[in-house]
Amino acid sequence: MAVREEIGAQAFVIHGWRYTAAVHLAEAGASDSEIQAVTGHKTLEMVKKYRNQANQKQLSQSAQARRTRT
Repeated sequence: MAVREEIGAQAFVIHGWRYTAAVHLAEAGASDSEIQAVTGHKTLEMVKKYRNQANQKQLSQSAQARRTRT
């Protein structure tokens, strides 16, 4: 049995950390180049995917806020 299982720790995937960092940086207003520097992506195309997801989340939150005001 793996030590992780013995102590009841969750399995984490490094890509998940990278993904989370990229989305949080995008949400915080970091530029694509800044996100790329932190995450180590070789191209800006991948960074743009994270940026688009952050934008989608912000638009969704804005729409929901408008809905609850009416």
